[in-house]
Amino acid sequence: MPNGPSEIGPLIDFAVKKAGCLKKYADGVSDLRDRARRVWEEMLGYEVRVMVFDGMHPRKAEQAARNNLGVRKADLGRELEEAIERERDTFHRRIGRLLEDLEDELGFSETDCPGPG
Repeated sequence: MPNGPSEIGPLIDFAVKKAGCLKKYADGVSDLRDRARRVWEEMLGYEVRVMVFDGMHPRKAEQAARNNLGVRKADLGRELEEAIERERDTFHRRIGRLLEDLEDELGFSETDCPGPG
């Protein structure tokens, strides 16, 4: 806890930087989801076009394409989860560095606040 007005500046700076990190994380996750959706739509669209070109009715072609791409869609979902996890790890590392910087600036260490027990 700050002991006076002179120590509140680093806390405000930390809060602003943390908000920036959170926005960057949220934007990154949103971008990953958008890209995964576009990839899926492109794969499905291509598969449907090929089947329609081969003479299949569009509705049947879409059903067949979804069935044919089921495994690939699951793979795409796993890839998305892994990418989001990497984004989350990056976010946590950034916040950790911000906390370390704040602790250094305030002269605070973990030994100043021992855990329970």
